[in-house]
Amino acid sequence: SSPSLRSHFEQIDREPIVYNYEESEVIIRALEKDDKNLRIDAIRGGNLPTYLFAAIIPQDNLNGSIDTCSTEFEQHGVTEFNITIDGQSVNGYPISSAIDCYTFPLCKFLDTTNRIQNVETGETLAMATFKNNFIWSHKFECEKSSTGWIGINLKLDKAYERNMNIVIWLVSSCALSIDQFNQIELMKM
Repeated sequence: SSPSLRSHFEQIDREPIVYNYEESEVIIRALEKDDKNLRIDAIRGGNLPTYLFAAIIPQDNLNGSIDTCSTEFEQHGVTEFNITIDGQSVNGYPISSAIDCYTFPLCKFLDTTNRIQNVETGETLAMATFKNNFIWSHKFECEKSSTGWIGINLKLDKAYERNMNIVIWLVSSCALSIDQFNQIELMKM
């Protein structure tokens, strides 16, 4: 038993012990076929998450087979991606990206995940790797409001002819506190 661990757990008599963690919510929505401008409204309302990640995948890939991969996210003809709160674009969006041009979405992903100019990051994602891990991302900071309805708008090079889905990850910072009477309180941050 470590003295520092004993000291940490003895503090419960003076103040609650707080455990910080991140909570993830995964949402999968079907995308319309035969339309080049897609809009996904009312993804989630209320307090904004800390991060949003989104990727597009053929519906067949989610079923699982030897021929398909459920984590092979590609650009799939998206030429403009926009994240909105109550219909207004968030900071840094919309992002336009030519077909097979991954530079700006990759840069945004590295910035969102704090990998740009971070010496503690061992290796960064290469352009060739990002091609098959094409994930749009945003860190919610400096927004006009900390609450609202999140939406996503897509512009496509050509309309989808097969069933496609968008996978959205919402990551929120949370904390759990435990006091001396074993009362647990969940805190959204």
